[in-house]
Amino acid sequence: MKKQLLLAAFALVSATASAQFTIWEETFNNSTVSDWSLQDLDGNGSNWISRKNIQMGGNGEVIDGTKSILGSYHINLTNGSPLSGDENNWAVSPVIDLSFYTGSIKLIINAQTAIYDGTRDLLVYVGTSADPMVLQTGTPTALSLVRTTNDGEFFHDYEVDLSQFAGQTEVHFALVMNALVSVGIEVDQVRITATDLLGVAEVSATKFALKQNPVSDNLEFVSGTNDMTNATVYVYNASGILVKEARFSTDAIAVSHLQAGIYFAVVGNGNVTEKIKFIKK
Repeated sequence: MKKQLLLAAFALVSATASAQFTIWEETFNNSTVSDWSLQDLDGNGSNWISRKNIQMGGNGEVIDGTKSILGSYHINLTNGSPLSGDENNWAVSPVIDLSFYTGSIKLIINAQTAIYDGTRDLLVYVGTSADPMVLQTGTPTALSLVRTTNDGEFFHDYEVDLSQFAGQTEVHFALVMNALVSVGIEVDQVRITATDLLGVAEVSATKFALKQNPVSDNLEFVSGTNDMTNATVYVYNASGILVKEARFSTDAIAVSHLQAGIYFAVVGNGNVTEKIKFIKK
């Protein structure tokens, strides 16, 4: 299950500038990764797959464990026999919007090498493209996944620094399993944390503005463009949930029913799309 999260209270932003809060996470609990790009670049038919972590049954067969994971394996998942050839499997994340955040931003991956594997590297590429050919022009971070027991679960958190991508509207990361893995890699959860939200003025739109911010009862826009035919205003709360949708107007758009907190208004008409961060008093 994927979530795009923002901080729930403005007071918390002000008081805990050095604290880490989660802005995006994927837990794989719904067994679907349709918004990820899973690519078997070596072409051997083995790829990343959403499933339970693997265990071995009494007859050496592969059985399900208890964790919902994203896994990539170099073994036959029916009988546990090794596969031939090398692995080069890529799991590229959905697009992640970091335009609201600053400070220390971290990608935290809870992962393990599969049972009967050893300590292996998980390669992580980060960039502004979802294309593996573009991503791999950058330098990957090699996360050394430690396993000291043959069987059972050995998940740990491993970190990648994303701070250089603060303010970017489109960021992707890729989890890459290469030929050095003999059994497989399993990822239980990935999340992104940040220490700071950008200030209200820092994420204000260039073509739109609010007459007042903080806002009491109404959104009143000032538009710097005349081409707003069929424009729509989408208001998202601090959990990334759409709470208001209305046709764009420079007249008042009522938000008196919203609770106090931080919100984001996204204004768009297909040609122009801008975001305005506002505080509801």
